Parts: sequence; structure tokens; C-alpha cells
Amino acid sequence: MKHSHSNPNPRSSLDYLVLLGLVCQGFSFDNWLVPILYALVWGICLKMRPLRPAIPAAVENGITLLAILAAHRLGADYSYNRLIFIGNALVVFQAMRLLRPLRSREKAFSLAVALIHLTVGAQVVVDYKFALVLIASLLLIPRTFFELEVANYPHLPAGQHRPRWYREAFAIALIMLLFFLLFPRFRVLSAVSPLPGGGIRPSRELEMAAAGPGEDTGSQMLFRIEGPEITYIKRTALDRWDGTRWTQSEWIDKAKRFPYDPVPPEALHRSVKILQASLLDNAIPVDGHVLRLAGTFLQRPYVAEHGGVMTVFGERRNREYEYWTLPASASPGNLTSRDRNRHLDLPPTSDALRQWLQTQTRTLTDPDDIARTLAEHFRSNHQYQLGTPDLDRFNPIDDFVLNQRDGHCERFASALAVLLRLKGIPSRVALGWLAVERNNLGGFYNVRVRHAHAWTEAWLDGQGWTIVDATPYGQAIPRENRPFGFTLFEWLEYMWYSKVVEFGVAEQSGLVRFSTRGLRQAIGLATRHMPLIAILVLAAFLLGRFRSLVGRLAASRRSIEPSRQQAVREARHFYGRMLRLLAKHHQLVRRPSQTPMEFLAMVEEHGHPRREDIRDLSVWFCSVRYGNAPLSPDQRHQIRRKLANLEKR
Repeated sequence: MKHSHSNPNPRSSLDYLVLLGLVCQGFSFDNWLVPILYALVWGICLKMRPLRPAIPAAVENGITLLAILAAHRLGADYSYNRLIFIGNALVVFQAMRLLRPLRSREKAFSLAVALIHLTVGAQVVVDYKFALVLIASLLLIPRTFFELEVANYPHLPAGQHRPRWYREAFAIALIMLLFFLLFPRFRVLSAVSPLPGGGIRPSRELEMAAAGPGEDTGSQMLFRIEGPEITYIKRTALDRWDGTRWTQSEWIDKAKRFPYDPVPPEALHRSVKILQASLLDNAIPVDGHVLRLAGTFLQRPYVAEHGGVMTVFGERRNREYEYWTLPASASPGNLTSRDRNRHLDLPPTSDALRQWLQTQTRTLTDPDDIARTLAEHFRSNHQYQLGTPDLDRFNPIDDFVLNQRDGHCERFASALAVLLRLKGIPSRVALGWLAVERNNLGGFYNVRVRHAHAWTEAWLDGQGWTIVDATPYGQAIPRENRPFGFTLFEWLEYMWYSKVVEFGVAEQSGLVRFSTRGLRQAIGLATRHMPLIAILVLAAFLLGRFRSLVGRLAASRRSIEPSRQQAVREARHFYGRMLRLLAKHHQLVRRPSQTPMEFLAMVEEHGHPRREDIRDLSVWFCSVRYGNAPLSPDQRHQIRRKLANLEKR
């Protein structure tokens, strides 16, 4: 039996569970390279297992301890989550254990470390990969426990080793589902992510002369928004122009009274799910004139003077809200004289720019006509382009309008706002995003970093702040055509985040209300049809008793057959094991055409040293298989002893 321990199965369930844990731990680095590297380490260690020389346990424990201390120190030096670093130190522990066969207690320790790695993975793998990890865990964990338990009873016949791990997997899955749906949500740990942060916080100023990005980059998802007729989504606005750049005055971000007006029938409904709150600068993405806002995570939201909605993002991960809005051109109210002057303030401008503006507008007097005419001029005579050269830093408006004709959206918005102020029309530059990437399956828009946009807002009496976009594609916003594969994946990802990852107190309350309502309806239905239900229950009971009686009668007639089948399975098992041992250690292979006695004759002809054992095993097999003779306890003992003899070379 010692020989069997020196050649363990390199692909046991525990080995695969260790692999799953290593991969989960690797994702703590927030990339695919480390999980692949850990998987390669796992494979190399298993390949080297038969070749590795014995290392004292004290040396292994010392290496593991040094790795943990080093990880603890590195976590402090790099201001990183120390638990993540210690988890990576335990990778060293698992690698050393993979290099050699383990005793029962050592297997239990490896199993515990693998479960720790899976727990770490549950904190950092929150997208669709978590579903794969969960399914693999449900399959591997019960099977691993079963194999560890079976290893403690090697004397049992192999026929009794039939695994029932799938029952445990089903029970675990059911308990997890109930726990997920019913257990109250408490925040035990802080919301500080164990992963390093990323992204650039949005700016509150606009430098018109700057060239801007060289290409349309930034695929990081910011939020998803769902609703009809979505185009311009506002973050903030800039109202102060100093001749070279736009900034915010002290008034632009002040809070106004949140309307909470009655929602008219023509109001449009939106639902939004924020995925990267750190890149929104406490701005709630909205469009139009917001009438009502609802969301569990919102902390003192208010409508700012620039028309957007601001709040303080708390630590809740479930940042989902809905609002009702009117189109931007329907915003009511009057502009005070102070605000009008603030949105008309300009530094000195050149005579050339004023002359050009007079030529373009000619005899136009209506502010709406002036705004539309200027915007159409830019769309028809200029070109949208990223990475254009810098403008004249001392007079960028003149340089863009009169000389250069290429630029990004910030230049078009800036130039139009300045020209409108020259014509006595209050204006400002709005910053936000365009909804251009629609998921046709889910009916929502994905808004990414690259969808950031700037446009002009002009105050038109009777209409309020009105969007006037001078960017060449502003009149017909281009929609991104997404391949069906990406569309399906994004829809699945959206459902995963909305229905699983961000399942919280509000969803639990809704589930309780739905279940309570359904229970009340069921009780009412049962009360109204009590006689019919009683008859159906009695009929089901009698049918069950009848089937049970028929089953017992049939079983009594076949009471001998199960023992007969079990004896045949036992005989096939020990005879098949004998054939495998002879083929593996003695190079004796039974041909398919040979009967057991013909194979025995061939073995005796070769003069095998264990031919007596082989003869007894063959005879007992034939007696059970063809002669219906059951094995005695003494014969079972002899079978195990003779198989052990054959296992020795």
C-alpha cells in the first residue's frame, strides 16, 4: 500500500479546488495576467510532483511564514489591503503542497487555504466571472469533502464509494439562494476597495486653446440610463469667461429649491444605474428640467443653478435612481438681472470678431434665430476633429472662428457661447455626455468616458435655458452600432449587476411585499374553494398510499435480485482491478476475445510468480458471475490480500 501513496492522483477534486482558489486570488490584481500566471504555477507544480525531493516540514512552514511577513510589510508600504497581500503569500503555501502527496491533515489545511482564496475572490470578482466561480465551487467543494472522507475508510469496497456530492451541492445552492434573498443587508466593513483606484476626476474648467485628446479614448463605463428620447445628459455648466478659459462662478453651483412639482403626463421617466461614482464629482447625471428624483443612496440631493443635480455619494454600492423630467427647452422661470448680467459678462473683444459676427447675423433680431444661424454656420463650415493644434492662447476665439476651422466640441461650445453674449443673449457652456450607445436588447444606453461632450446653452425668453449645439454632429447625433455579441454580453452584464450584485434592502422589501401579497391571494383562493381542495388532498393521499402498497408488493417479489446484482458488481470490481494491476505492473493484458479461464491459462503458461493468487481470484469471479455463489467474509478478506500482493512488483 505504500506504493499507492507515492503516486497520488494529480487531478483530484482538491487539486482543482486549489486551482480555482489561486485564480480567484490572482484577480485581486485586477488583471488577467496574474490569474494565468498562478494557473501555470499550479500546472508546473503538479508536473513536478513525482520528481520533487522531500523537504522537511519545518522548512516549508518557515518559507510560508516569511512570505506572510513579507506580504504584511508590502501591504503597509504600498498602502494596499494587507489581507490581499497575505492571500498572495498563501499562494506560496499552496504551491509547496502541490509538489508532494499530502496526508489527511495536510489536505484539510490546503482545503482551508483554497476556501480563503475563494473568499478573497468573492470580494474582487463581482462581474460575470463570479457566476463561473460560484458554479465551479458548488461542484468542487462537496466532491472534495467526499473524497477526503472516503480516504479515511480505505477498507470499504469501492462499490460503496459512490459519491452523493451532487445532493450536497444542491442543498448548498438552495441555502445560498435563501440566504441571498432573505438575510438582512448590513455593512460590516468599510467601502474602501481593496483594489487601487483609477480614473480621472472630471474638470470644472475648460481651456479653449488646448488641443484636447489625440483620439477618442476611454471605454470605461460610467453609468447606464434607460428612457425615451435621451440625448444630452448634463453634469455641470461653466458661466465665467476670462478670454482664454471657462470656469465656474460662485453662483453656478448654488442650490435651488428642489421642485417636487406634480409630474405632468408629458414628463419623461428615466432610470439610471451609476457604475463609477468617483468619476462623476458628486453630480447626478440628468437631462432636461428635473421634476422629481427618487433613489435610496441619495444624500440631500439638490438642483444646482446650472440645472444639474448634485448630491453626496455615500458608501452604498447600489447607486440606482429614477427621475422624471421635461425637455430642456421647457424649463420655466425667469432670469434675474444679476444672473443675466453674469451670463453676459465678457472681456474686451476684437473689432474683427465683432465685424464678422455682424456679417453673419445681418438683420436678425430674434435670439432664437441668431442662435440657430450661428450654430448652423459652425456645423457647415467647420469640422469636428480631435488632436488639432493649439489655438492662440491670448485670443483663442478669434483664432478658431476666423482662422482655424477644426476643433473638438469644447471649442465649438466656447465660441458659440461668446458670440451669443456679444449679441446680448445670455449663454454658458454645459458639460456632460451624449447618449449614443444603445443596447437594443435591454433598452438602455451605455455611457462611457469617451461619450463626454460640451455644448452651449442659451437663455431664450419664454423657453428658458435651451441647448444649442454647434458641433458639426450636434444636429444629428451619431449612434454607435454595436455587434450583437457585444449587445448580448452587455445585457447579461447589466442584468448581473442590477439583479445580483446590487440586490439590496429595497429589492428585499419588494420581494417580501410580493410574497406577502401572493400568500394572501392564495389563502383567499383556498378559503373560497375549500371543499374542492379537501377532495383533491384526499385523492392525492389515497393515490400515494396505493402506489406505496404496489411498490412494497413488487419489492417483495424481487427481494433476492438486488443482493444478486450487488454480488456481481463486487465480483466485476475485484476482477477488473486485478486486470488493471496485471497490465500496469506485470505487462499482462487480457485480450477482449479471451474468457477468464483462457486468460488464466495464459498467465500460468508464462509462469507468473503470483499465479496462485490470480487463479483464486479468477475462480471466485467465475463462481459469483456465472455460478450465483456469494462471497463469504473470509473470501473478501483473501481478495483484498491477494490484490495487495499483485500491487507489489
